[in-house]
Parts: sequence; structure tokens; C-alpha cells
Amino acid sequence: MRNRISNRVGLAAALIVSAGLAFSGCAVDQPSAPEVTTGTLDFTTMSVIGNSLSAGVVNGGLGGFTQTNSFPALIAAQVGADFVQPTITDPGIPAKKMLAITAQGLAIVDRPGMGTPTNTAYAGIYNNLSVPGATSVDVMSDDGSTVGSISQVILRGQGTQVEQAVASDPSIVFVWVGNNDVLGAAVSGIIADGVTTVPISVTTPMITGLFSSLASQTTAEIVAANVPDVTAIPYVTYLSTGYTSPLTDAAGNFAPPATFYIETATGATRALTASDYVLLPAATPLATATTTGFGLSPANPIPNGLVLDQDEVDDLQSRVDAVNSVIESQATAVGATLVNFYALMNQLAATPMTITEGGVDYDINALFVSDGGMTISIDGVHPTTSGYVLVANYFIDVMNQATGAEIPHISFSQTVFQKRVPGHKVALEEMPDFTGLQDSLMEIYGVSR
Repeated sequence: MRNRISNRVGLAAALIVSAGLAFSGCAVDQPSAPEVTTGTLDFTTMSVIGNSLSAGVVNGGLGGFTQTNSFPALIAAQVGADFVQPTITDPGIPAKKMLAITAQGLAIVDRPGMGTPTNTAYAGIYNNLSVPGATSVDVMSDDGSTVGSISQVILRGQGTQVEQAVASDPSIVFVWVGNNDVLGAAVSGIIADGVTTVPISVTTPMITGLFSSLASQTTAEIVAANVPDVTAIPYVTYLSTGYTSPLTDAAGNFAPPATFYIETATGATRALTASDYVLLPAATPLATATTTGFGLSPANPIPNGLVLDQDEVDDLQSRVDAVNSVIESQATAVGATLVNFYALMNQLAATPMTITEGGVDYDINALFVSDGGMTISIDGVHPTTSGYVLVANYFIDVMNQATGAEIPHISFSQTVFQKRVPGHKVALEEMPDFTGLQDSLMEIYGVSR
């Protein structure tokens, strides 16, 4: 079993140095017009294959200014490359989440309205082909012909992500897939092969075929990222680590005020331990548990769909390891540059980082945004706009070291992002109502109970 989250905040021994480099974001003082040297990289025609993390989803929705700050769009702007995305107006598709004041207090709700695609008539192939919710199977098989789907907006029935990437004759391809082969289980709280997860026996030939197609049918440089530990995202860990959680003390240490009981994946009922994770949507019923009795007895446990018990966490971590093993072996086989995003996310969870720019310190971590974390948006899964700047700069660091490029970092201060006061603790009674968040995320990831 892998080392678990120390103090339920970070994973041990998973620093960026394990990837062979030290992320240099601790002192980012860049000139207003930096010189860009791309080394052996050619950004003439960029293509991006991926899912919500490369599409630019923020707060559970795709569209608006946050989409224009997807990590590949930020990189393209930094190197002066043309970059066309399937743009959508705010509030996005699906509509982004926001905090709202209701009669019951703070709640996470959908922004009113629905976004509209703005360039579906674009004659060429989009540079960013990433489809939110796409699994490794979807990347190889979904051509966007399903009416009413988000992939229809992006792929337009003109071929799969891989097929369109190849057809664009790219000079460089960014690949970030495999996340959703596991993430659906973390979002739904239930591990079910073929329903909430893609078995590694299916993932392996899909990822192998992806890299093989790019290597044999293009001359592009390939930059590929592995996937983060899905059990380390705030959606999973927050109620065991957050400052304002009903299961932690004021310092964010697991310290439930009473004995809580959970329903495990096997249907058994037992006491909650620090090795289990109660998912973010359980925050509201837990906050009123003393009145309703929710979770306080074996007869009324926290249901399995709101919990990842220790066995499920171990299972998901093993699945992430297996997916990353396939990504890393295939990337090596075709000579791709590998970005160890798994290590970056673990570093953020373990040790808050300070980025200094223009004399201002930006304290960033992987906590849920309402508790001062600047990198994860209010859906508990996707980065904030500033989080995508961090991701883009990490890609830049890896590319610079691997290819001799000298691409400067993207400026935090010049990028619009959601910023909370670091370390600010929201009173428990002011915690937002997360009702509906899980169903919305499950819809994005195409999973059902």
C-alpha cells in the first residue's frame, strides 16, 4: 500500500524532485516582454488531446474567460502560436457553479442560463480537441456525432480526437488522458468497472493505440502528462483535511466530534476512521448530524455513495498507478516528453508553495478554494484559473529542461483568477450547501449510481 496522506494533507515522498527537476515557481519575477526561445520545439501547429483538465473546465463548467486560460492556450499565447478552441460563452456548458446566498445560507448553485458555442462553423480543425469527461476509450472512439453531447460541440462529427489531431499535421501534440478512467469512481463514491471506471485491461490498448497512432502518422513532438492521484483532490479529501469541515478541528486535523459510521463498499457498516474519506457532498448532512442523526449510528450510516472507504482508496490508488505505468511506458517508447503531473499535485497537497512575483507573495496549495487554496475551484476537482497558470508553467519547466527551450513563465499577476485569502477559515455554520454538486459532476464524467 502506498503512503497515505500525512495529516491528511499530502502524500509522503512524492516531491517534484522525483521527476528529476525542482519546480522553479518559487520566485517568478519576469519582465513585461520576455524573450522566448523554443529550442527544438515547433509550435507552428499545436494539437491537444485530452479531457476537462486540458479543455479548461473551472467550477464544473467549460466556457468564457476561464476557457481561454486553459493551460495549452496559455502556453500558445506565451510562445506566440495560433491556437483555436471550440469557444463557449459564459456561464459555460454545463453552467459553472457559483456560491450564492440562499434562505438556508451559502449554497453552491449553477450560474443562471447556459453557454452557447461561438465558433462551430470554424472551417479548420480546432487546436484544442479536449472533451470534458473523455476516457481513454472516448479519445479513440468518440467522433462527436452524438447529438446534444459536449463532444458534438468540440469534435463536430469530424472524427475522434486522435483522428483529427493526426489530420491537422501537427508540429507538437499535448496528450493528457487516463484521468477519467478512474475519476468517475472518486466522484460517485462507487467503484464499478465499465460504469464508473475503465478497467486497466481496456485502458492499456487504448493508450497504446493513441501513442502508436501519433508516432506512426505524424512527425510531431509529443508532450504527455500522467494523471494525478484521484484520492488526493479536495472533493475526496476536504472533509478530512479542511479547516471548516465538520470532521476536523480548527487546524484541519481529522477530529470528528462524535463517532460516525459509514457504509463500506461491501455493504457492511462500521465506524469511520482517518483512513476513510467522506466526499464533499456529505458536508451539508454532516453539518446537521446532531439534529438528524445522519451518520451517528450503525442504523443511519453515511451511505457508500458519499464515502471512499480505505479499501476503495487503496483500489483507486492502484488503478492510478497502473494507468500511469502505461502512459509512462508508451511515452518512453515513442520518445515523448513526460510531464509528471502526479508528482506536482502531490507536492501541492503536501507542502504549500509561495510564488513571488513583483514583490507580491502568492501562497498556493491544493486545499478547497473556500479555505484559502488558490489552485482548486469550487467543484473540488478542477483547477482555478490561477491553477491552470501553475499547470502551464510546470509544462513549460519540463519542456525547457527536456528540449533546451527557454520559455519564460506565465505571469500570475497578469492573469485573472479567483483568489481567496490564504488561511482564511469559514465558520462551520457558513459552509456552503453542496447539494447537487455530486450529480452534476457525475453527469460530466458520464457515470451513474
